[in-house]
Amino acid sequence: MGMIMWELTTGYFANLMKRCWNPDPKKKTSATDVCEIFNSWSNMGMDAKYFNQAKEIRLELMKSKMLQQ
Repeated sequence: MGMIMWELTTGYFANLMKRCWNPDPKKKTSATDVCEIFNSWSNMGMDAKYFNQAKEIRLELMKSKMLQQ
């Protein structure tokens, strides 16, 4: 499951995940910061663009796995 998540995660989302998973608590992104980041992305119209990219990647992966069966 983790590998699939990485395959579907692009640019800004991947960078945010890395910040949230930082082993140093002082460098970890807080939940409040995550909400603010999502709000700023939404206000800039970025959310739809990146969700659509992830959807396209997911569909391509699904097609390729069906062909392997």
